[in-house]
This record gives sequence, structure tokens and C-alpha cells, in this order.
Amino acid sequence: MLDRRQMVFIDGQNIFYSAKDYFGEEVRIDLPRLIDHFAIGDLKETYFFDSHLRDQDKSGFYNFLRESGFVVESSTTRYRDHGPEAVGIDVGISTEMVGRAHMDEYDEALLYSADTDFIPAMEHVQEQVGKDVAVVQFEDDVRKRMEDAADRFIALDDEVEDFVYDFPER
Repeated sequence: MLDRRQMVFIDGQNIFYSAKDYFGEEVRIDLPRLIDHFAIGDLKETYFFDSHLRDQDKSGFYNFLRESGFVVESSTTRYRDHGPEAVGIDVGISTEMVGRAHMDEYDEALLYSADTDFIPAMEHVQEQVGKDVAVVQFEDDVRKRMEDAADRFIALDDEVEDFVYDFPER
């Protein structure tokens, strides 16, 4: 397993909202340590996709991730009738996951998201390119369809406490 080439794809909004749901409040996750812990193969690249409000400054956080070796892709949140909506995150992650698979840059994708919109991209890289996809997320947030589509599922529940700053009491 250690010689397997891995690539990480993080849906920033999904992982942070899932952590908020899990802990019942906002928490700060030490993403570099979390990624290092679960990437047990030859980690080739870590992509972090996020969105932000037009007047929101996340440059300090994004710079920290870049300095930690992450590739950061961010777009401005768009407002719809039902409220704010992240733009391009799912398409960006799917495009990179499929494109990098076709370029044979990894053997296994680690997808940090519970969003079932990724299932077609997961199935493509599995069936058409022969790559594995692991879903990494909190167990309560993962729908059965997403877990079933993955080659393996990694539950954050038992170990996430080690990667949270100022861990809240549960």
C-alpha cells in the first residue's frame, strides 16, 4: 500500500460544514496533519477547493495551505434566491480527479467530501481508468450511495480529535 501513488481532493466547504455538524460548533482542523495521517501511500498532490464571499478575506488561510504544499483553488460565492451558493467546486474537483487519472498521476484518489455529485466522476476513474477512490468523511454525513461507490471509506469520527485545534468538549 505504501508504494501506491495517492492524490487528495478536498471539498473545503463540505469538510468544514461536516466538522461543524459533528462537533456542534465551528472548529479549526489542522488539514496538513490530517492529510499526512490518512495518505499512507506516495502522496503526489493535495488539492483544496473552496469558495468565499466577495468581501471575505481567506488569503491568510490559503497562503498557509500553499506553504504546506496544497494546491488551492477558490471561487467567489454567488447569491441565489435560496442564499449563497458555492460556484465551480464540484466541477473543479471532478475535472482534476478525472484528468489526473487519465494522465496516470495517481493510483488512488482520496476524496474528502460526502457530496454525492461526485459519484459520476468516481465511477469514471474507477471503471474507465482503473483507479481507486477512497472517501474520507464523517460517518454520519456520508450517504450510503457515496460509501457504496467508494473502493474504501475512511471515517474521520474516531481520529479527528487529533487534528482539531482547541478541541471542543462533546
